[in-house]
Amino acid sequence: MAKYPYFILGYKSLSANATGAVQWTTGSNETVVVHKIRIHSTGAFDLIDIEDQAGTPYSNADSNNPIDSNLLTASTKNSYAEIVLPMPLELPPSTTFTFTVKDTSGSANEIFILGIGTREVK
Repeated sequence: MAKYPYFILGYKSLSANATGAVQWTTGSNETVVVHKIRIHSTGAFDLIDIEDQAGTPYSNADSNNPIDSNLLTASTKNSYAEIVLPMPLELPPSTTFTFTVKDTSGSANEIFILGIGTREVK
């Protein structure tokens, strides 16, 4: 089994005030372990939910109590905030991990969520 550094990217293009899902998906023969997360967007957004495909929540955020993108992204344009996870996040084979986001900028918005870690191929 080969194990090496890996970047897993999720992307979503949203229209003004729309809600959508940024997802990380693993293949049937790989396990990805995420240690850090970087988030970049072209506008403001709310993070409404974070969950795995079994529905396990990774936050208490919801549509009534979202996480504002100002808490997640860098304050300087062209910089990236890096979130170091308190413990590694393991994404087993054939898994989808979902970040539900809502545009709050009032215009089109692109959201990128990058996981930094390792990938093991079986």
